[in-house]
Amino acid sequence: MAVRPKIGVTTGDSPHNKADAMTVSTLSALLSVLAAAPIASVEPGPGFKKIVTIAGSGETGKIVQRGRADQVPLSNPFGIQPERDGSLIIASWDQHVIYRLDADYRRIEVIAGTGKPGISGDDGYPPRKIQLNQPHEIQVAPSGDIYVADTTNHRVGKINAGTLRWDVVAGTGEPGYAGDNGDARRAQFN
Repeated sequence: MAVRPKIGVTTGDSPHNKADAMTVSTLSALLSVLAAAPIASVEPGPGFKKIVTIAGSGETGKIVQRGRADQVPLSNPFGIQPERDGSLIIASWDQHVIYRLDADYRRIEVIAGTGKPGISGDDGYPPRKIQLNQPHEIQVAPSGDIYVADTTNHRVGKINAGTLRWDVVAGTGEPGYAGDNGDARRAQFN
């Protein structure tokens, strides 16, 4: 069984060195430093060890619905958040989809988006049938719900963990600035 690498960075092995405890709060912070398409992890151990690719082939390309994590092309992965079971949710900006990387970092699959930029999909739609447009960030709630910042669609959606359906939670889909103290679904943001 493969040992799952710790997601984080350490800079020494002294217990008195505060940098030893520095953990990258999300993998996306680490990726912003790497500026590469593959998703990477840092191997555990004293001092800085090495970067290990855990997802992505290093190439951009056609969306693969399911496949080996190291062979699926990813294109501009932005938001990356862990789920309780250790799997990772990944927003792929240029591919207009959301991926789930399994907890063993072996298999990856599309869980939301068609791969074609656009805006479609109302409440109750299956997440893989909605159109996203440059999803930028995601958050996984304690309930397991996955919130998606559907950036160029000017809305926030949710993959409901209980129903496995898509819900729009904020934004009209139109750019603007309106809606303070009102219904989140009628708000406009840019």
